[in-house]
Amino acid sequence: MIAHRFMRHLLFTLCSGLLLSGCSSPSSEIEYYQFAQNLPINQPIVAPASTALVLADPILFGAISNRGIAMKHSANQMRSARAHLWDQPLDGMLLNSAEQQLIAALPDVFVSKKRSALPYSNQQHHYELQWELTEFNGGLTHNAEISGLWRIIKFNNGLANVVLLNQYFNVSVDLTQDGYSGLVQALEQAWQQVVLQSAKEFEQHIIHNN
Repeated sequence: MIAHRFMRHLLFTLCSGLLLSGCSSPSSEIEYYQFAQNLPINQPIVAPASTALVLADPILFGAISNRGIAMKHSANQMRSARAHLWDQPLDGMLLNSAEQQLIAALPDVFVSKKRSALPYSNQQHHYELQWELTEFNGGLTHNAEISGLWRIIKFNNGLANVVLLNQYFNVSVDLTQDGYSGLVQALEQAWQQVVLQSAKEFEQHIIHNN
């Protein structure tokens, strides 16, 4: 009888231990990631006749449109992490990051995520910056990679008038540390490169030609 009780107690202890260890296992925890960028937003007061730029929501294709951080598994296969997720929808985070960078990079331009925030006269006449991303993921060579295209469209009378700039990009940044934190840092750096390149082209080909 004593032996039977002892075996029941031992079995209960082992089952409880396995359950607790499973719940506390790092592999079962979900970790969330975000960009570290925190640039001050000092939107200048812009006269109605000044240049205005509206930022469209980035369009994401394939696995990168999921909440899980995407990793390239082979040349033909992509996987989204189950326990390593973006803290917010990726398109929104990319848009917020781009807005901060462009406001800092283009001080003479009224930059906004919403057309309704533009000065009244600019709501009908402005430019729009669009992104389409086919890659925003970890690569096969300990790197982060972004590819896609961005375009700038001129709006007249509230309607798209003409595509002024259309540029494909393919950016790779080596990871400086292992793990998903290192990957997120590298992806943020790659995105900054893409956004600042679009700002440079906008300033050179549009602002200086006005």
